[in-house]
Amino acid sequence: MILLGETTKVFKTKDFFYNNGLVNIKQILKDEIDDLEIKIYEDRLELIFDEEKEDEIFKKMFAYLVKELNIVYRTDNNRIYYYKEQEKFIYDKKFDVKDKASGNDVKYSYSYVTPKELNKTTEQLYNECSKFCDDNGINVKECDDLFKKSNKFKEDNKCNIPIYITLEEFTNNYTEYYFKEEILKFDSKVHTFKGGDKYFNDMLKDKEYIDKWDMLIYFYGVKARKFYNMKDKDNTFIIYPNSSNLKALTRLKKDLNISEQNAKTEKDGEIIEFQTNMNMFEMFKGDGVENQYIHLSTNEEEFRLKSLLYIFSYLNSLEIKDYEEDIDTKRKKLFESIKEISFITYIDAKLKPSLVEYTQAYKLFSLFKELKKYDEDGNLYKYIFKILTAFSQNDNKEKDKGKTTTKRFCDKLLSFKDLRKEYYNLSFNLLKYKIGSLGKKLYSFESEYLKFLKRGDRIMNLHEKGKLMGEGIGKICADLDSKDLIYRIRNIKNHNQFVSYLSGLSFEILKKSEKVYVKSEFKSTLCEVLEYLSNNSDDWEVIRDYMAIYAVNKYQSVNYAKNKDNK
Repeated sequence: MILLGETTKVFKTKDFFYNNGLVNIKQILKDEIDDLEIKIYEDRLELIFDEEKEDEIFKKMFAYLVKELNIVYRTDNNRIYYYKEQEKFIYDKKFDVKDKASGNDVKYSYSYVTPKELNKTTEQLYNECSKFCDDNGINVKECDDLFKKSNKFKEDNKCNIPIYITLEEFTNNYTEYYFKEEILKFDSKVHTFKGGDKYFNDMLKDKEYIDKWDMLIYFYGVKARKFYNMKDKDNTFIIYPNSSNLKALTRLKKDLNISEQNAKTEKDGEIIEFQTNMNMFEMFKGDGVENQYIHLSTNEEEFRLKSLLYIFSYLNSLEIKDYEEDIDTKRKKLFESIKEISFITYIDAKLKPSLVEYTQAYKLFSLFKELKKYDEDGNLYKYIFKILTAFSQNDNKEKDKGKTTTKRFCDKLLSFKDLRKEYYNLSFNLLKYKIGSLGKKLYSFESEYLKFLKRGDRIMNLHEKGKLMGEGIGKICADLDSKDLIYRIRNIKNHNQFVSYLSGLSFEILKKSEKVYVKSEFKSTLCEVLEYLSNNSDDWEVIRDYMAIYAVNKYQSVNYAKNKDNK
């Protein structure tokens, strides 16, 4: 109960960093700070405290997050300090700041003393430091860096020597550095952007200065409760959920239970640590996918798709307790709440940061749910991972050419666009490099996908005819141990060439009749397709593409079975 000089600070929704900050303050602090009451509503956060304690409350809020996230920490490297209380030099761990905007975050969080303040000269202290280094086997160059500039001693009143301080004292200095004034310059201390991104600049509405409370909220939003995946030392993929409805965002973030630590798992008695806080390995094992490297992404689109697959699987696997409704009802409400959520992907890159907002998560999750329903073990849902693996294998083979087929596939799936062309181009490369296939679930997956997109009976029918034709051609090629008929499909560039190819198939089959067996269904479909194309010339490319895809797929499966039998 807060009375006396009780005041209420109100913070309304803004951009996604800010909204996450409002929610994170409520979730992280809870009841951790005495004399502070936190209330969250759909459109605002309220902080209630004694007005006279505002500065104290503010610093406690900042310090709590710094401690919670280990933002300030001791490194494994040492440096020279002056221990004022004992009037001597010591050699101890350096401090550092996680995700620092610049070296200034560390530099200005140390405490310093000058020789003049110690009633000594720079040269006197240098000699003491040199003796300390000699006695302890430390490179004297560390003294040179402290006390000299261009081989000359620094002035007695301008030579700043770091004082030995505790982690708590360093944290307090860090707080003072961040919040020197009530109104602060809105710079890289607030966020990890380096500038130049149109979306981000628009979001800030040309703001140059910022109130310290707003800065604190941004700090909570940027630093905490986000999903990340390190691509390499210079690039980290980050994804934030966002909503203008803070209640919806709070519910989702509570259910997601976002960790601040790297995910770990045990395999063959060994602990494996991943450079991400999404334990995709363990999560997707529950979906029948066991791949230690499934979390790796080479581009933003792949990261976004895998992150949303992870979030869907996580929410779908929740054992929801302490609710009046049954689990199925509660889970249904949870998925419905996704309608109010968007996901912002942010690439913290060394050269060029970027922001993309994805607003179709509910539709995507609806697709995933349909794929899950297909059969008991959710084969069509986990088939997505097989497709991703095939595209990744292709990209590895073509990395010297700068090809990014995974990126295009993920982008089209996330945008609910036709995937046919991606399968078509991939199929010929799988055949070329002998690196796997799209598997027996391809037809079922593509059929369900087309149905979900409401492509209609015409496309569904063309898909089916293309499959029947393609599988027939693939079987013929496997029986003949020749890829010629498949590669000739790739050379077809127009309707007339396609009709000519199909018309010549009957002759090819007749010519090879002693070596191949062709089902009557294939022959009747061939006649149907030729008749259809005589009246629907614009559809030739759709049939050709599907025909090629399934021809390659069938050729690979038959060859695989033959090779297996011969072993």
